[in-house]
Amino acid sequence: NYLWNHHRDRKNGGYFWSLNNDGPVDSNKQGYGHAFVLLAASSAKTIGHPLADGMLNDITEILNTKFWEAKHGAIAEEFTADWQPLDGGAYR
Repeated sequence: NYLWNHHRDRKNGGYFWSLNNDGPVDSNKQGYGHAFVLLAASSAKTIGHPLADGMLNDITEILNTKFWEAKHGAIAEEFTADWQPLDGGAYR
């Protein structure tokens, strides 16, 4: 519930790396963090959480359309909040 209602970036899509009660502390979108969202969503699915299917669809779409780099056969490391590439990042 917290991931879906707080970590999810409703404006640009994806999930913020870190936040506190005031909002994002680090609004970058990290591949590593999104992998953990996928893990959380799949774990929620195993226990029948009502948000699991929506989150699984959302995170799968994001990983496939924003992070996946077919030419490398792996995901990109990090983007800004509005999906601009960051210099020097190649998480593969």
